[in-house]
Amino acid sequence: MCACLIPAVFASIIQKRMLCEWLIPSEIGEQTLGGVMWFKRMMLEDWFDTHQYEVEYDGQYDGLSPEHIIVTCGASEANFATVAALVEPGDHVVVEHPNYPSLYEVPRSLGCDVSLFTLTQEQAFMPDFAELERLVTPETKLISLTHPNNPTGSMISEAMLEQAIRIAESNNTYLLFDETYRELA
Repeated sequence: MCACLIPAVFASIIQKRMLCEWLIPSEIGEQTLGGVMWFKRMMLEDWFDTHQYEVEYDGQYDGLSPEHIIVTCGASEANFATVAALVEPGDHVVVEHPNYPSLYEVPRSLGCDVSLFTLTQEQAFMPDFAELERLVTPETKLISLTHPNNPTGSMISEAMLEQAIRIAESNNTYLLFDETYRELA
């Protein structure tokens, strides 16, 4: 269900030491030949050449293997790539709020109709799944939840997660469950 846009183009440019005629050499020590800049390889690039595709997977998700894992430069890139791969202009997206702003601004920027699924202090910032069901429409393509929640810190139980999964499945929508902070819980 997840697709990713990996910035491999930039790594490839540096790794292959491609010529960049449009860059102006500075005095940092780049080598030039005929006014064309060559990039020096950095030690970190050598490390990435060896280790960038090594993934340690602890098997905590049944049915998944390392082939199902895409490495990104943090959760923001993963969330952006996932949302961009799943939605199209005009799709409806339900996003838990308050939340990390890119989770609702990215779909908006892609032309989606975004409904905020509001967590309230009166309910200890726990999701009201009856409200979630009311927000989901036949046009809903994606439901986005984050737990532990950023910024409230609220956490849902496995039973509550299963309820969210049932809502998504019964409405034929994707569920993006951002659990970036799960190790802090």
